[in-house]
Amino acid sequence: MFTKLKPRHCTPSVMELDLAHLKKQGIQAIILDLDNTIVEWGVTHVSPELIAWVAKLKKDGFKLCILSNGMPSRVQLVARKLGIPAVPRAIKPRRGAFLKALSGRP
Repeated sequence: MFTKLKPRHCTPSVMELDLAHLKKQGIQAIILDLDNTIVEWGVTHVSPELIAWVAKLKKDGFKLCILSNGMPSRVQLVARKLGIPAVPRAIKPRRGAFLKALSGRP
């Protein structure tokens, strides 16, 4: 796996990320996992809090992409609700899906 993609920080919830710190670090894009990260496993409901958080990230200039091993229909449904691109059936941790997510054209 890419050494640059190894996690350096851990937080109980993705919505608790320190966005100002990420900006200071020069981070411009965030790849999000779907299950048990932005929604519970198997769920397509998107909370108002998550919608607001994603809107804030986009307003702050972050590029976002969902990267999931999940089925395309479910992954794309959640992505559409959030207005962000997604790479389903990612076969993580293989690098191809990460490269696709980073390309800006998933």
